[in-house]
Amino acid sequence: MGKISYSLFGEERCIMNKYNILSIAVCILFSQVFATAYADDADKDMSEKAKLRREFKTRVEKNDFGDVRIVKFPESKVEEIQSKTRVLNPLTAMFLAYVTDDIDYERLNKLMAKFSGAKQNSKSFPIAGLMEGINRYLAHKSMGLSKVNFSAVNFRQRLEDGVPILCWVTTGPFYDAELTDRFKERQKANSAEEWERALRKTELKKIAKKRLVTTALCIGFNPDTDEYLLIGPARANPIWMTDKELKGALTGAYILRY
Repeated sequence: MGKISYSLFGEERCIMNKYNILSIAVCILFSQVFATAYADDADKDMSEKAKLRREFKTRVEKNDFGDVRIVKFPESKVEEIQSKTRVLNPLTAMFLAYVTDDIDYERLNKLMAKFSGAKQNSKSFPIAGLMEGINRYLAHKSMGLSKVNFSAVNFRQRLEDGVPILCWVTTGPFYDAELTDRFKERQKANSAEEWERALRKTELKKIAKKRLVTTALCIGFNPDTDEYLLIGPARANPIWMTDKELKGALTGAYILRY
């Protein structure tokens, strides 16, 4: 009887071993399928990012003056973007259109409302909430925003890569006055070396930060004169600001992670 019992137990073990082997085989098969699918998704994601990096790079040019500038902006309907969103101003709309050509307005508005607290007719909203709303939206596209302090490394690397920097700067009359006049004078200079000598004489020594701020897109720099090209603060034209001026005016800067 004990022998029979042993025989049955052994047969059961044999059957169990077969099931275990089958289970392990199935697990391995599914893990391989999952790993392959994951790898395919990862490869696709990396491929899309590589494509985006190449596209951004094509938008940058360097001129004889030494200016490194983003000169190509994709055709975007900024007014359409603003009309379909509640709180985006022209420059934040332009930035969003620059980094993605496929905007899910329903999702964007939900996130903006959630994190900024903005309502349909809101005239003011917290900047941190606005930026977080955009950041959460971009996360669905495997991108995001990071707030950074000003430094030549942070700014210049992104600009060389063809990615504008979304900035918040203090308001002031000097954008349309001194800096606009200087922009016009800069266009007359024959070289960066010549311009640098004149620039230091007209550099704004101190910029007082005010309670009100406005948006700006930093789209270029000159490594020889330590200037940065901004659009937005001046009404009629771009402006160049020295690194010291930009540090004085800047209240927040956001770079794209992708």
